[in-house]
Amino acid sequence: MMKYIYSNLIPPSSYSTQGLCADIPLRCHRNANMDEHGTIRLRNDWQTHIGSLPSSTHGGRGPMYNFTSVTIPECLPERLEGVSYAMEFAFLHDDLVDGDGAGGGLALYEDIMRDIGAESRGEVHGGSATGEARILRSIMEEMSSLDAFRTKELLQYWKTGVSLPRDRTHFDTFEEYLDFRLVDSGALTSLLTGLMTFGMALTIPPEEKEECMALTRRAWHAAFLTNDVQSWEKECAEYEKQVALSEGVETPHMVNSVWVLMQQESLNVEEAIERVLEKVKGFVAEYAEIVTGIQGRMDLSEDSQCFVEAAQYMVSGNLVWGMESPRYHADRGLDRVQKANRERAVLRTANQLPTPPDEALHSSPDRAA
Repeated sequence: MMKYIYSNLIPPSSYSTQGLCADIPLRCHRNANMDEHGTIRLRNDWQTHIGSLPSSTHGGRGPMYNFTSVTIPECLPERLEGVSYAMEFAFLHDDLVDGDGAGGGLALYEDIMRDIGAESRGEVHGGSATGEARILRSIMEEMSSLDAFRTKELLQYWKTGVSLPRDRTHFDTFEEYLDFRLVDSGALTSLLTGLMTFGMALTIPPEEKEECMALTRRAWHAAFLTNDVQSWEKECAEYEKQVALSEGVETPHMVNSVWVLMQQESLNVEEAIERVLEKVKGFVAEYAEIVTGIQGRMDLSEDSQCFVEAAQYMVSGNLVWGMESPRYHADRGLDRVQKANRERAVLRTANQLPTPPDEALHSSPDRAA
């Protein structure tokens, strides 16, 4: 199991989960400033190679914690900036798709899918010259210089994710919706899986990948439903725009658990949100038991067990980050230092932690009570 080397356990008294994540702790990377560094660098490169940033987006930044620092808190320090850079690219692309609908955002999505496929075959360097391809090459070159094998694995995860269908809007049961979200958000799920394994230098044996995905299923469900609630107002605003643009010809649909329950069970917004949050609590409790249950399993490699344990921070980190993130809450802002960094593009220098020998990465945990 994991030994926690690069992160600090955050005291529960210093943050609120509104009772949604009582069974999973929150940790934050000690070198969180490198997360900030990667985020700002990507945003600068996006403006240079692609164009203006999607409107009103803060990507993975937050006033207290940035996304990557709390969702992959045991990322190797020398890999954190690159992982954050790739994650911010995914956030901005998602914002572009949401903002442009079937316009430039989806065109960019197709370009990325083509470029990822070409990169996995070693063809990008002689292929696309688009801005997103240049950024993708930068991501892969930087990561390959650190770990070529796991960079190739990341590409395969990412390629699988962006190839999945994403256009379903009707669900007979809520479980169907949950299954769909693993597909609809497949690009993000696959990317996060690849970034976790790359960032933490984990290798999941091919014969164990299916079991790892099955074991972490409830972690992803909890994270997706949490995002559905946190992004509800943002999605409603976008839905109203789509309704206005449709001019009554075709009624748009929302792919959100709150909306699904409202339609399936004739609930109002408040009732549907309450039901979703109850499901989140149940999934969190279930996943905490799964994490405890994998300890010492002889049929799973040490890295697979570490991956399942590490996935719990996708739940707690995503929840706490999202509760304060300007991405979901227009009335929230970045802190003073972040604003200064954004305006001046001044990147703080991290105090690098020493890199321990590989065997120290996967020892028994020092989990604080």
